[in-house]
Amino acid sequence: MLDNKIALVTGGSNGIGLGIAKSFIENGATVSICARNPERLAEAAARLREQTGSEPFSVVCDVAKREDVENCVARVMERYGRIDVLVNNAGVQIFEPFLEMKEETWDYQFDVNTRGVFLMTQRVARIMAQCRQGKIVIVSSDSGCYPTEDNATAYAASKAAVISMTRNVAKELGPLGIYCNCICPGAIRDTAMMDYYIDYTHGAGEQQAIDAAALRRMGVSKDVGDVAVFLASDMSNFITGEKILVTGGDLMSQ
Repeated sequence: MLDNKIALVTGGSNGIGLGIAKSFIENGATVSICARNPERLAEAAARLREQTGSEPFSVVCDVAKREDVENCVARVMERYGRIDVLVNNAGVQIFEPFLEMKEETWDYQFDVNTRGVFLMTQRVARIMAQCRQGKIVIVSSDSGCYPTEDNATAYAASKAAVISMTRNVAKELGPLGIYCNCICPGAIRDTAMMDYYIDYTHGAGEQQAIDAAALRRMGVSKDVGDVAVFLASDMSNFITGEKILVTGGDLMSQ
């Protein structure tokens, strides 16, 4: 489905980002991944090589820093000459009660989850605009669609912001041949973020997530990866500005 596509996946060293990179490679894409931690990035590249036979091009990048974003995109462009698909997946989450929340907690999550998406989307969209084509996929969260009781106000607000960003980017850049859609995952088991949530709830969060889903299971990164492949492929050529809930029926009709 993605033959001859050049893709860049942020936060590609673990969890959902790693799963998306794997699904892209398996569907024929040439993939670059970026993340902040060089050791984890190298481990992810080696793991993908072992699993798929193809090693992604890896770039150390903090998406909240413009200079890192500029360098990352420049290196991908130098290597491949174009970017057909951008997946904005990098994200962080900190649980902290609203009345006790530190300003730094709020800022950190918005820096990565919202500012990072803005910086990377703007930089890559400028390249796509020159080519009059491109697919942008933003990974938000079901937490951005409804109120949460998990002391995650800053995270939820940052993820709601990128849903709105998705719609506005799609509307503004659609005439230039650029698509922008959003995936809102629910509970995805094979992620550091879910491990953090389970620890935060002293183990209760795992069963709570399973019970909340209509399918009575948590998702895995491949569930999100498959949707990302669809949105990056020609099969979604009349879909833009939309969000897709990938929650196993935890959340519906939002």
